[in-house]
Amino acid sequence: MFERLEFLGRPGKRIKKVGAPFLLILLGFYDFFSAFKSGTYKSKCVISVDGETLADTEYKVTYSDNAKVKLADNETEKTVTVTITSKEKNFKAGSIIRTYKVYRNANVTDVSKATVKLVVKGGTKKQTSVSFTGAPISFDPADEHRQADISVKIGKTTLYGEQVFKYFDVSYADNVLKGKGTIILTAKNTEGNPYSGMCSGKFTIAKRKMK
Repeated sequence: MFERLEFLGRPGKRIKKVGAPFLLILLGFYDFFSAFKSGTYKSKCVISVDGETLADTEYKVTYSDNAKVKLADNETEKTVTVTITSKEKNFKAGSIIRTYKVYRNANVTDVSKATVKLVVKGGTKKQTSVSFTGAPISFDPADEHRQADISVKIGKTTLYGEQVFKYFDVSYADNVLKGKGTIILTAKNTEGNPYSGMCSGKFTIAKRKMK
């Protein structure tokens, strides 16, 4: 039922002090997020199948330790258990139980407030839209037919194209039909990565001209 799902943790409401967002990808990806300050945080799952984000009407999320996580000054980590249960609309009945950890890490930059936009392919100039193709739209630098590149501005630093994919896992939502698509960047769990957390940005899919 959910065997091929990827789970992303998006920042939920900050209950107390400001800190990094939850960085939660289960099933073989990340199983932690980095907290920059002591305080209480609340998580919110974002679930996707083959890169397509599911509506929260498809599933129910239950936290065994509640969605709120308290990280005290003397704590360096905490484990949370989450259960994802199908609401049986487009998926069969069933559920998956996974755990993730909260770690303290003050040596990386939180990207939750970063700005994600499109730029022209191979360049740095802003691009306002891409054209409908009938297939899922993505911006992998390895794809010669991509219509644009991704940029992310983190503080005073801006990354473009291949730099973005070096430090972030990239996923998409609503990236097929005309309208607003979403790019989701999640910092990779790799040694030396100076970034942590998740950020996202919208892009426009415009009508395609008939030829």
